[in-house]
Amino acid sequence: MDTLIAGAKLYDGFGGSGRCANVLLSGDRIAAVTPPGKKIPAAGIRVEDGRGLALAPGFIDAHSHSDENYFETPGADSKISQGVTTEICGNCGFSPDERGDHGGLAGFIRHLKETVPAVNVATFTGFNSLRMQVMDSIDRPATPAEIGQMKAIFAEELKLGSLGLSSGLYYVSGKFAPEAEVAALAALLKGTGKPYATHLRSEEAGLLDALREAISIARAGSGSLQVSHFKTMGTENFNKLDDAIRLLDEARADGLRVHADRYPYTYSSTGLRNLAPAPFDRLEDRALQEKLAASADACQKLAGLWRSNPPDWTKVLMVDSPAPEQAQWIGKTIAEIAEALAVQPEKAMTRLLARAMPRAAFGCMSEENLKRILTLDWVFAGSDAGCRAFGNARVHPRAFGTMPEFFRIARAAGVDPGRIIRRMTLDPAVKFQLDKRGAVKPGFHADLVLFDEENFASAADYIHADRPAQGIRCVWVNGVAAYRPDTGISSGRAGRFLAC
Repeated sequence: MDTLIAGAKLYDGFGGSGRCANVLLSGDRIAAVTPPGKKIPAAGIRVEDGRGLALAPGFIDAHSHSDENYFETPGADSKISQGVTTEICGNCGFSPDERGDHGGLAGFIRHLKETVPAVNVATFTGFNSLRMQVMDSIDRPATPAEIGQMKAIFAEELKLGSLGLSSGLYYVSGKFAPEAEVAALAALLKGTGKPYATHLRSEEAGLLDALREAISIARAGSGSLQVSHFKTMGTENFNKLDDAIRLLDEARADGLRVHADRYPYTYSSTGLRNLAPAPFDRLEDRALQEKLAASADACQKLAGLWRSNPPDWTKVLMVDSPAPEQAQWIGKTIAEIAEALAVQPEKAMTRLLARAMPRAAFGCMSEENLKRILTLDWVFAGSDAGCRAFGNARVHPRAFGTMPEFFRIARAAGVDPGRIIRRMTLDPAVKFQLDKRGAVKPGFHADLVLFDEENFASAADYIHADRPAQGIRCVWVNGVAAYRPDTGISSGRAGRFLAC
């Protein structure tokens, strides 16, 4: 049955102010957009009352880590409940199915189609994952032969519909790759328009040099750069934002297609192990855990390094752990955990890491810089989080709250709602070459969100992260009413893999 969404305030994705309109959905497409005064046919059409509500293209999460989460949470609860209809996966250098459990990208696509997630999915190929597939040791530059193997895998994934290349040069194993190695892979993007997306080598003291490196690598490829979760980390680096913006503006003026994404929080989230200084930072997760579990001397050495240069333990918050006995520490800072254990924070850290590889949130960013970044016209909304099920509160609140918080903060800073929604919809659709997505226009796919813009807000916090967004009324994915807060996620899921 066709659906008519009647009398809503339409933000069509092109950046203009909202206007009252009727939108007709037929099958998986938008069939018509008409003024409200036009007669509405009643026969054979379901009418959705949009009066007093805003209607927009479904939001695109420009930086997701859902990857294989769909196989456990096909409803993509945390994303669809905040109006997300498409996720961009494979970020920070790590591809879905990087170990080949499903047969590489081809197997991942096949499994995804069998699962039928609630949202659409597109994915990058991860540079770090390529290295891990072809190299017997990763704490070194790749050989020419290994680069050739990586190119062959990447070329095949591009044919399968990969969005482009992502890197995580902050992480093992990307941190061991020189710029030229990454550029050699990015060169396969020439002529495709597909972007190079990067978790920069540094978002702290080395931010500006890391941005220069990213610009250089993007030039070696298609000339399209996506800076992941654009930020300035650490109080001493907050003043680098002006220079960072200037570098990216200059690259844009010189012909590079530069964009970024950002989650609307001042706490980052990643593995707790990423606080480990050299030489422990060179170890993969399992190797680090095994070393600490087996060697009291290693624990003592690592604790000593932290003691001589301690992080602010009051701003390191545990959000998840695979070890059941560590569940008691979820929502507590390392300082609080250390106090409960009656040990110094660095000792508490070695105990935690010797047992598991927990995830944590790190309070390391400027509120003022965040507000400024969210007003930039080339910054998209990206959660930097995987989809989670309702009832799973052991995550960063960005998993459930990115879209409403992005909208709220940018709007409070004076940005017109139409411009904000454009950066949450059509702009990323164009950047990632998602055909006929991101706009409310006849012939486009019927990915839509109906919401109360005055009450669109996140209720998630660091203790209760799984609270759904407020203000959402209905979300359509490919013409199917996929989510309503009163009835939940539809069993008739309609998400698709988007080959790009």
